Amino acid sequence: MHAVLSQGFNLALMLLSALLLVVDRSIGAVALLMLLLSISMLLTRHNRGIKLNQDEKLLLVTMCIYPLAVLINMLVHQNTDLADFDIASRFLLVLPIFFAVRRFGASKRWFYAGLFIGAIGAGCFGYYQKYILNHIVANGHVHKISFGDLSLMLGVLSLTYCIKPQPGHSRHKLLILLSIIAFGFGVMGSITSGTRGGWIAIPIMLWLIMREAIEFKPLRFGLYAGFIVATIGIYQSNQLVKLKVDRAVNDTIGYFSEDNHIKGSAGTRLEMWRAAGIMFQQSPAFGVGEGEYRNSVKQLIKQKLVANNIGYGHAHNEVMNTLAELGLIGLAALLLFYSLLLRFFYRMRSTDLQLATAGLLLVFGYIDFGLTQAMLSHNITTIFLVTLVVALAGWLSHIRRRSDQSSSEA
Repeated sequence: MHAVLSQGFNLALMLLSALLLVVDRSIGAVALLMLLLSISMLLTRHNRGIKLNQDEKLLLVTMCIYPLAVLINMLVHQNTDLADFDIASRFLLVLPIFFAVRRFGASKRWFYAGLFIGAIGAGCFGYYQKYILNHIVANGHVHKISFGDLSLMLGVLSLTYCIKPQPGHSRHKLLILLSIIAFGFGVMGSITSGTRGGWIAIPIMLWLIMREAIEFKPLRFGLYAGFIVATIGIYQSNQLVKLKVDRAVNDTIGYFSEDNHIKGSAGTRLEMWRAAGIMFQQSPAFGVGEGEYRNSVKQLIKQKLVANNIGYGHAHNEVMNTLAELGLIGLAALLLFYSLLLRFFYRMRSTDLQLATAGLLLVFGYIDFGLTQAMLSHNITTIFLVTLVVALAGWLSHIRRRSDQSSSEA
């Protein structure tokens, strides 16, 4: 029975990435399946007691920080609408997945298969929508920003397969080639979506992977230089990329000109951030309340304090949106959440460099994406982050525990 549940979990872990952007609304169903299988695995095997080390205890605290800040905010604002706690609750609901993977581990073969399928599928879907159906930009079944950011993330995580694995494990040359291909398709999905927010992170994330994957420095620097040349070539030859980059520059210059010209997504974002700043000034400690950005910005528009074309549901920036809705308490929780996750995965690099780097890149990617999007305000991006974070964290803890046990027995 346990073997069936374990195989089912590995399949669900694969489907989490494989179906993410190609099957509409798959993320919730797959995450729920992972949760139910995790609880079943824990119940079918007797637990002698869960002894957590300091890193694991801190990780559990990390997963509770942000939802606690949202809950406190709702209490302060006397908000009884549980729907406003819906997304934040995901941080807590996925915790059984951590304990299940911590105890039983998972399959790298299934994990990377899901990433490869998901990245290639996203790239093909984006190409089909953009160049076959002639959509202005590709968006899959979701918002174009979520599609572009998650497509890029799937590609980047696929590339971590190139990193040297832990002792006793090997990399297959064909799978290394497949991981590079998957990375390319993931980038293609991002490009076809026209989502610029993630593009600035690509050189940094690629360098972090190459530093761990390629020991011979001349080859590493040569390949990286080739990537920079290819990036310039894409900018010069791809009209969508060139249009998006040039428009962002022009819109930003126009916003800060004497005419204060608000145009395009860049200019609109800057005005949304200014609106969020006004909300924060009105209530610096606890903000205007969880989910209240839209209502508050409407009031600012009526008062003619901001432009009338920014009536969106959030500020399109994680920090500014958190400051506006949750205030300094929320911002502190957000910064602690990301920084403590980075700390956890960095400390686990000696345990399994592939998985730890995947965790680091996942968190860093979300920090970067959060510069132009409120990632934790959307269901698909939040579920993917917290589910994969606890799976990777539990997996690394499982590997470390087995290594410690082997050392003590020796």
